[in-house]
Amino acid sequence: MGDPKEPSSPVCWAREGDDAYMGFATITEVAAMLSRLAGATSAACFHSAVDWCGMLDAHLKAYGGQPAVPPPTAEAAIAECGAMLAKIRDDALYADLKALLADVKR
Repeated sequence: MGDPKEPSSPVCWAREGDDAYMGFATITEVAAMLSRLAGATSAACFHSAVDWCGMLDAHLKAYGGQPAVPPPTAEAAIAECGAMLAKIRDDALYADLKALLADVKR
């Protein structure tokens, strides 16, 4: 059986589709959300913030975002992350954000 990430048809161009067209968050939207979330974690809003800062900084750098001031509230950053999770196309980023959200709920 083929690679599960491959489209079912060799003529399917879905993988090359623009993120926004395919229903995913754009790079700009992801970078902005990561920036606000990184601001919240660096302000020690989460009980294991130190563990998450490096991960968020690495993803933020990969998406070309800049560090930001903390959002109005940590709850706002967490809510934005949760709302955007389903629109994250990058599997590694999705897994990291899902783990972060699970940690925050503890």
